[in-house]
Amino acid sequence: MDAQGRVWAAGGASGTVSVLRPDGFPVAILNTPKSPNAYVNDLTPAPDGNVYVTDSTRPVIFRVTPDLKLSAWLDLGGTPIRYAPGINLNGIVATPDGRALLTMQLNTGDLWRIDLRTKAVRRVMTGLTRGDGLLLDGRTLYVVRNAEQVITKVSLNADWTAGQIVAEEPLAGLRFPTTLAAIGGDLIVAQGQLDKLQGGTPETPFRLTRFRKF
Repeated sequence: MDAQGRVWAAGGASGTVSVLRPDGFPVAILNTPKSPNAYVNDLTPAPDGNVYVTDSTRPVIFRVTPDLKLSAWLDLGGTPIRYAPGINLNGIVATPDGRALLTMQLNTGDLWRIDLRTKAVRRVMTGLTRGDGLLLDGRTLYVVRNAEQVITKVSLNADWTAGQIVAEEPLAGLRFPTTLAAIGGDLIVAQGQLDKLQGGTPETPFRLTRFRKF
């Protein structure tokens, strides 16, 4: 949700980014280039006023400007990020100082930093296997690790170039968690059950889990 109360939704295989009013009415549905391999996975507003968008199957970062124009902002082909089979970049957050983006590559467990001014890319850390959604709280990064069914707390250095795992919360009952948000001193985790998409029956109703920050 942005400062205007609009909801932004990454459209997955539809290749779209949708912007909705608080009542659900669509303000805009933005299309990325047509592709049989599109998977628009996650997005984040940044202090520069733009929204940055990951695609898990196409090596590109998209950008939506304040006037709701979408374009390819960064071709990842010439960067250290190497796309491979499976889900690549997904979770993404902007640092509060407006200097960088942090983004998670699920199939490698790598966390990456992308400089918003120079577009330089560097690996922050690895070992975050099955890392999915991200939440940045100061210099603390919470990483949802879906198939691992844990939330990992990472402490980042002052310029967001290195991180260290400091705690993990293997919450009982998490079912393939995918992303999270903060409300006050609590974390809210979505139990996506994406492992049931290719077979099996999800447990209904779908649930959110709320617990104190750790």
